[in-house]
Amino acid sequence: MSNRYKKRYFKVAVAVYNAMRQVADNHRNLPIVGEVATTETALPVAEDQPVANDGSGMLVVALAHNDVKPADEVEMAPHIAAGYIVELTKAEYESLLPEEEI
Repeated sequence: MSNRYKKRYFKVAVAVYNAMRQVADNHRNLPIVGEVATTETALPVAEDQPVANDGSGMLVVALAHNDVKPADEVEMAPHIAAGYIVELTKAEYESLLPEEEI
């Protein structure tokens, strides 16, 4: 299976997720407006992400493997070290989904 179809799973503090969206957009020079389509943001808005069912208030996010670029990894590192971003296994991700998301 190519990386295009693989997913990476994260639990992310809301404020950090919003900041990472901005960083990802800047790295990709977004928004891009074309004649046929517009790409406005690299990552979905926080309001569209489920909140973990563990009471942490953090978002649970599944991203295509290719959506996480090396420059994003560098930006994520201090947030991972601080516990604001936690990479999850698929099973951990699924266990944190709210009941209505399953």
